[in-house]
Amino acid sequence: MDITSAVPKTVLWMVTFLGVIGLAPMLGNAQTARIELHPFETMTLTDKQFLSGAKDGKPVVIAGELRLPRPGTDRLPAVVLVHGSGGVGANVDRWSQELNGIGVATFILDGFTARGIMNTTTNQAQLGQLAMIYDAYRALELLSKHPRIDPARIGLMGFSRGGRVAFCSRFLNLCCFYPRCRVARHTSYRMLYG
Repeated sequence: MDITSAVPKTVLWMVTFLGVIGLAPMLGNAQTARIELHPFETMTLTDKQFLSGAKDGKPVVIAGELRLPRPGTDRLPAVVLVHGSGGVGANVDRWSQELNGIGVATFILDGFTARGIMNTTTNQAQLGQLAMIYDAYRALELLSKHPRIDPARIGLMGFSRGGRVAFCSRFLNLCCFYPRCRVARHTSYRMLYG
């Protein structure tokens, strides 16, 4: 038996309407007071170049979108959002809105567009697994100098491939135990700034 035949259409309409109205406050809470686009220099590195500390990667200028949740001059906490294999999508935007809604600035990092990559879903070899870690550190460096961002309160959050970036970035001074990360014990945070 079809549920629509057992329940009058007016009841279904009212339930749908009330459900949408119930979601309205959640959708309307996230506000962004200012959006800034920030291009910055980074390098496209192979995993081998990254692990050896090479400085001869292919230079590239990528960009990120800084979203400030409120006007003012106070310094805000921030989170760098690193996309997955599909590139920047609705999921990254939604997390940015949620974080802005609680007063946290976000920096949506786009590691693909300037490199001519649409997505790496079917071909992960288009960009080394560790190259986006270098990008993330460049973004952290940029944000730490921004007048509205508190450099002591910057986090990194990633999605799928970007999640690996966030996870492995945490362990650069120690060791990355995530099997797909392949970061050697000797890899050092200083290498990224050397």
